[in-house]
Amino acid sequence: MPVAFHAGQSLNEIQQHFSNAFPDLKLEFQFRGNEPFCRDALSGKVFSQVRIGELLPERSGQNLDLEDTMTIEEVEQLFGKYFGLQVQIYLRKGGYWLKNHLLSSLTLSPVSLQ
Repeated sequence: MPVAFHAGQSLNEIQQHFSNAFPDLKLEFQFRGNEPFCRDALSGKVFSQVRIGELLPERSGQNLDLEDTMTIEEVEQLFGKYFGLQVQIYLRKGGYWLKNHLLSSLTLSPVSLQ
């Protein structure tokens, strides 16, 4: 079953929704500092509570459906393509969150994480 994300969600809501759908994975946003954000969206708000459509109004109508058969690399690329945001996905292994090039080919499916 697809897991749907949309530009009306805040950064925090997207992270929580992703974690609920894929408990052994964590999605983190990566910022360089030169993103073309709408600065008015940030006034007086906690950054993690700002919605993607407020930060990037040109992306406000975008939706993204993820399937558990998609690879981590595909998902990271799709977030950039649809929402204009770079993300990194980490795998929980014991008490640690791992990220390396070998994880890129794993699917979101819990079966591939065993």
